[in-house]
Amino acid sequence: MSSLGDRLNIASKGQQPDVMPAPQVLINCGTAGDCNGGDSGAAYAWIHEVGGIPDVSCQAYEAQNLPCTLENTCRNCLPEFKKLRKGRTCYAVDKYPKIFVEEHGNVTGDAAIMAEIYARGPLVCYIDAGPLEDYTGGVNMYEGAKGTNHAIALLGWGETTDGLKYYIGRNSWGSYWGEQGWFRIVRGGAFDAGTCFWAVPSSDFSSDYGVGREDGKVGGKEGGEGKTRVSRMEQ
Repeated sequence: MSSLGDRLNIASKGQQPDVMPAPQVLINCGTAGDCNGGDSGAAYAWIHEVGGIPDVSCQAYEAQNLPCTLENTCRNCLPEFKKLRKGRTCYAVDKYPKIFVEEHGNVTGDAAIMAEIYARGPLVCYIDAGPLEDYTGGVNMYEGAKGTNHAIALLGWGETTDGLKYYIGRNSWGSYWGEQGWFRIVRGGAFDAGTCFWAVPSSDFSSDYGVGREDGKVGGKEGGEGKTRVSRMEQ
């Protein structure tokens, strides 16, 4: 979900406040997985189909599977001394801004992945978390990887002075991990990014910054070759 927020911020040229979609709502009400794992492509499809998702100020991440209710979609709470009926302090909010997915798809292969990042921003890829567990910095050579079990965001690429090519990624393990929450991983070696997932967001938050929903697209550049588009008209 962080990639959607990133793309909104990129499109606004950093002029809008940070907006982050609420992953807890996806866990509570979505059909793309739960706290035990999920599918990024299916998550984008679900947001597209249901007509948007609130941001984290509506529903904080709780790292647990909760029932889909109005209160577990957007919630506000009163101070402890201001009790609602039956001693409750929290209640459902029925009107709130949303983040939308206007179109979504995937790209495969380094050339298409880099073209999509350059055109519109970060995307989600899958990785084996094992080789990253003890990572503290530098270019991770992805040794000992077996399959995929973890989603990360790819945001850029580079090359060391001695010619080693790498991707720049962001993990979800906190800023104390890796290179302040970021990492570099070999590109064109043991790590094959495979198929990565992208989405074009808009939001009710963004109309004053040029990325409101009426604009339809973020950015104004076309993505890389080889991607699969899923637009509202095509679904």
